[in-house]
Amino acid sequence: MGRWLGVWVLLVGCAPAELDDDPGFAHDPSEASRDPGPGSRARASAASPCDQIVALAVAEENRGPSAVGQDLTGYPGKLSSYLSAGEAWCSEFVSWVYKAAGYPLSGGSQGGWMIKDSVSLRTWFQKQSEWVAKGSASWSTFTPEPGDFIRYNNSSGGHSGMVREVSGTTLLTVEGNVNNKVMLLKLQSWRSVSSIDGIGRRKLGCTVPPPSPDLGPAPKPDLGPASKPDLKPAPKPDLKSPPLPDLGADRRRSDGVSSLRDSLAPDHAAGTIPIERAEAGAPPARPNGNLASGEALHGGCALASAPCPDLLVLALLGLAYLGRRRR
Repeated sequence: MGRWLGVWVLLVGCAPAELDDDPGFAHDPSEASRDPGPGSRARASAASPCDQIVALAVAEENRGPSAVGQDLTGYPGKLSSYLSAGEAWCSEFVSWVYKAAGYPLSGGSQGGWMIKDSVSLRTWFQKQSEWVAKGSASWSTFTPEPGDFIRYNNSSGGHSGMVREVSGTTLLTVEGNVNNKVMLLKLQSWRSVSSIDGIGRRKLGCTVPPPSPDLGPAPKPDLGPASKPDLKPAPKPDLKSPPLPDLGADRRRSDGVSSLRDSLAPDHAAGTIPIERAEAGAPPARPNGNLASGEALHGGCALASAPCPDLLVLALLGLAYLGRRRR
């Protein structure tokens, strides 16, 4: 009789009546793999602190107080090291999980991380983090996260557990000291469960933002048909010969000199002025040294129809003019 009475006290004193077992839950080997590192048994694929906390707690499923933590190679070691004989241990399990996962509480025993009752755990979240009480203004919109602390009211003072997941209106938890072992439980329509006192959040940065809406691939800009490059042959360069220089000015100047020569030296125009050869070896002079009609002077030589340099012609004409005046 006494043995059954003790079992009844454990069930009533540390587990609410609205909880029922979660027989459909099974460990995923990829998520429940053991971490060989000291002080951590969190699943290797855990991506956030909340995932690590839940993975470590779930790995203790179906274990009693003497077996919880037996695979932990580092501190804090086995949970039983911190329990007295016959002690209810649901709150101790929550404190132990936080410490073993590397996110310890403070203000308790064992250096601060061990808090031994659900009321003290609630007080810690009210002061150190965030506490959402059932019936408060935010209760209808608050969504628990994996690793959050959940407290229940019962006739013996309370019960502690941890949130695993929220799926619609169903809250999944992992809790110690339910039938004197760790159990995975679920609560249907959890916001209206009468025994829930509230939920404490650790604020470990585990909130996952909602997925971005699928807007499909970005539309490509309409660039129209690609313009073809202009491959017309380049114009050929104009290779025509440049125009010859205009020699009309030189000819007009020669004509003007000839006119001056005729006006100043009528005798020269008549071919009566003797011209002395200046160059040695020049061709023989004409008889009497006269110039034939149509010949011009060039460097002292008689060249038929050849233009004469201006200065030389003027000099010769000047000499001819002076010679006529002396007569």
